[in-house]
Amino acid sequence: MIFHKNDINYLDDYISRKHLCLYPDTREVVFLCYKMHVTETEYEILKAMLSTRKKWFCAKDISAMLGGKISEQSIANHICNINSKAKHLGGRKLIKNMVQKGYFFNEEM
Repeated sequence: MIFHKNDINYLDDYISRKHLCLYPDTREVVFLCYKMHVTETEYEILKAMLSTRKKWFCAKDISAMLGGKISEQSIANHICNINSKAKHLGGRKLIKNMVQKGYFFNEEM
Protein backbone atom coordinates (compact mmCIF):
# COMPACT_ATOMS: atom_id res chain seq x y z
CA MET A 1 0.00 0.00 0.00
CA ILE A 2 1.50 3.36 -1.00
CA PHE A 3 0.52 6.63 0.62
CA HIS A 4 1.49 9.89 -1.06
CA LYS A 5 2.11 12.83 1.24
CA ASN A 6 0.62 15.79 -0.60
CA ASP A 7 -1.87 14.47 -3.12
CA ILE A 8 -5.24 12.87 -2.99
CA ASN A 9 -4.90 9.76 -5.10
CA TYR A 10 -7.83 8.45 -7.09
CA LEU A 11 -7.21 4.90 -8.19
CA ASP A 12 -9.71 2.28 -9.25
CA ASP A 13 -9.48 0.38 -6.00
CA TYR A 14 -8.87 3.07 -3.37
CA ILE A 15 -8.79 6.79 -2.51
CA SER A 16 -5.95 8.02 -0.32
CA ARG A 17 -4.53 11.11 1.29
CA LYS A 18 -1.37 10.89 3.36
CA HIS A 19 -1.92 8.08 5.89
CA LEU A 20 -5.64 7.66 5.21
CA CYS A 21 -6.92 5.19 2.65
CA LEU A 22 -10.52 4.31 1.72
CA TYR A 23 -11.43 1.19 -0.21
CA PRO A 24 -14.80 1.77 -1.92
CA ASP A 25 -15.34 -1.88 -2.90
CA THR A 26 -15.11 -3.14 0.68
CA ARG A 27 -15.92 0.19 2.41
CA GLU A 28 -12.85 -0.22 4.61
CA VAL A 29 -10.83 2.63 6.07
CA VAL A 30 -7.11 2.27 6.80
CA PHE A 31 -5.31 4.91 8.86
CA LEU A 32 -1.62 4.69 9.80
CA CYS A 33 -1.62 1.16 8.27
CA TYR A 34 -4.36 -0.02 10.68
CA LYS A 35 -7.94 -0.79 9.82
CA MET A 36 -10.16 1.86 11.38
CA HIS A 37 -13.68 0.67 12.19
CA VAL A 38 -16.14 3.38 11.18
CA THR A 39 -19.90 3.57 10.78
CA GLU A 40 -21.53 3.89 7.36
CA THR A 41 -22.09 7.60 7.97
CA GLU A 42 -18.50 8.19 9.08
CA TYR A 43 -17.31 6.36 5.97
CA GLU A 44 -19.53 8.52 3.76
CA ILE A 45 -18.23 11.72 5.39
CA LEU A 46 -14.60 10.67 4.82
CA LYS A 47 -15.34 9.62 1.25
CA ALA A 48 -17.13 12.90 0.50
CA MET A 49 -14.24 14.94 1.90
CA LEU A 50 -11.62 12.88 0.04
CA SER A 51 -13.53 12.87 -3.23
CA THR A 52 -12.95 16.55 -3.86
CA ARG A 53 -9.86 18.71 -3.99
CA LYS A 54 -11.58 21.28 -1.81
CA LYS A 55 -9.61 21.99 1.38
CA TRP A 56 -12.29 23.49 3.66
CA PHE A 57 -15.73 22.02 4.35
CA CYS A 58 -18.50 23.58 6.39
CA ALA A 59 -21.03 21.18 7.91
CA LYS A 60 -23.63 22.46 5.44
CA ASP A 61 -21.35 21.50 2.50
CA ILE A 62 -20.75 18.02 3.90
CA SER A 63 -24.46 17.54 4.49
CA ALA A 64 -25.19 18.60 0.91
CA MET A 65 -22.54 16.19 -0.45
CA LEU A 66 -24.37 13.41 1.42
CA GLY A 67 -27.72 14.35 -0.10
CA GLY A 68 -28.94 16.41 2.88
CA LYS A 69 -29.83 13.31 4.87
CA ILE A 70 -27.55 14.21 7.82
CA SER A 71 -27.97 17.35 9.92
CA GLU A 72 -25.13 19.80 10.49
CA GLN A 73 -25.03 18.89 14.21
CA SER A 74 -24.79 15.19 13.33
CA ILE A 75 -21.85 15.98 11.05
CA ALA A 76 -20.02 17.51 14.03
CA ASN A 77 -20.76 14.44 16.17
CA HIS A 78 -19.59 12.01 13.48
CA ILE A 79 -16.37 13.97 12.92
CA CYS A 80 -15.74 13.89 16.67
CA ASN A 81 -16.17 10.09 16.56
CA ILE A 82 -13.81 9.80 13.57
CA ASN A 83 -11.18 11.79 15.46
CA SER A 84 -11.57 9.63 18.56
CA LYS A 85 -11.02 6.47 16.50
CA ALA A 86 -7.99 7.99 14.73
CA LYS A 87 -6.43 9.02 18.05
CA HIS A 88 -7.00 5.51 19.38
CA LEU A 89 -4.86 4.17 16.52
CA GLY A 90 -2.01 6.47 17.53
CA GLY A 91 -2.71 9.40 15.30
CA ARG A 92 -3.68 12.95 15.95
CA LYS A 93 -7.01 14.46 15.09
CA LEU A 94 -7.72 13.40 11.54
CA ILE A 95 -10.11 16.29 10.86
CA LYS A 96 -9.77 19.71 12.46
CA ASN A 97 -12.29 22.53 12.69
CA MET A 98 -11.57 26.24 12.46
CA VAL A 99 -14.28 28.71 13.43
CA GLN A 100 -15.66 30.63 10.43
CA LYS A 101 -13.77 28.37 8.00
CA GLY A 102 -14.97 24.84 8.61
CA TYR A 103 -13.49 21.36 8.68
CA PHE A 104 -10.21 20.37 7.07
CA PHE A 105 -7.85 17.39 7.10
CA ASN A 106 -5.04 17.72 9.62
CA GLU A 107 -1.83 18.16 7.64
CA GLU A 108 0.17 16.68 10.55
CA MET A 109 -1.74 13.39 10.61
